[in-house]
Amino acid sequence: MNYLSEIKEEDIPNLEEIKLDLKNKGIKDNKANELGLQISKCINLESLVLQLQQNLITNEGLKQLLMQLTKPKKLKYLELNLNENPLGDELEIVGKELANLKNMTDLFLYLRESKIYQEGAQNLLKELNNCNNLSQLYLDLNKNQLGNKGLILIGDELSKFQSLQSFSLLSCENHIYDEGVISLSTSLSKCLSLRKLTLFFQKNYIETGGVCFLANNISKLQNLTFLQINISKNLIYNNAVQVLANEISKLQKIVSISLDLSNNFIKDVAALQLGREIQKCKNLKNIQLCFWENPISENCINNLQQKNMSKIKKLVVNSILI
Repeated sequence: MNYLSEIKEEDIPNLEEIKLDLKNKGIKDNKANELGLQISKCINLESLVLQLQQNLITNEGLKQLLMQLTKPKKLKYLELNLNENPLGDELEIVGKELANLKNMTDLFLYLRESKIYQEGAQNLLKELNNCNNLSQLYLDLNKNQLGNKGLILIGDELSKFQSLQSFSLLSCENHIYDEGVISLSTSLSKCLSLRKLTLFFQKNYIETGGVCFLANNISKLQNLTFLQINISKNLIYNNAVQVLANEISKLQKIVSISLDLSNNFIKDVAALQLGREIQKCKNLKNIQLCFWENPISENCINNLQQKNMSKIKKLVVNSILI
């Protein structure tokens, strides 16, 4: 199959950007290799987006694909959506191939529901640390089998990424408790170059201790300008949110904050304190707060909408966007 059939053959070597949507096409390892061979001819390629979710690609097929993708030496931006492929846990070789992309600055890997366990995630990051120019890393590891140990191992490797400016980790439904969040956030606090941080931990088992340590460690990242945290559907009460509010207010360079605290046990006093404390960030221009399915009163909602809360651009309470 010719995946670049819409492009004239003489134009292929000059291509600088490719976006291919190959979702749910029944692609197996041999076809993934064919795809890689065709892309490898794009010797001037700088940006590549491959939507390969919901196919039948294993680690072997991904290895063959990536071996070909390392041939365009100018590649800087790579986005690979491999959600819901039977990859398995042997990701070390995947990391090694990606590390051969010496000019890569931005990497987006979507690996949701891909049968990944603790050591697989660790080995992937261990190899990615060899990408010396990497400044932005996005990892979607939702619905795998990470657990606390997985987050601890990820943190151990992440602390070595000293030049990383943007990091996103999506780790929903991974059987994570306080121990994992505490360890990961402690490692994150050493990544002092971070300017953008996104953490998704919804549908886990995080409680007060985990949130407090997470908040305290994030407050050490004084270069942050963008922060997005989703800890919905955990076990979070007022006292955890109050600590979160106090610690986030210390981020004086922050410009944009998005917090999803839905489906927890948060009441008026904590919601109001969060709104007030975040306003103290002098450079803050945008706040998005989601309190959906928490026991918050109409009076609290009205107070959050007052002029002294003017930086709150989006407020979601009980599924109503305000």
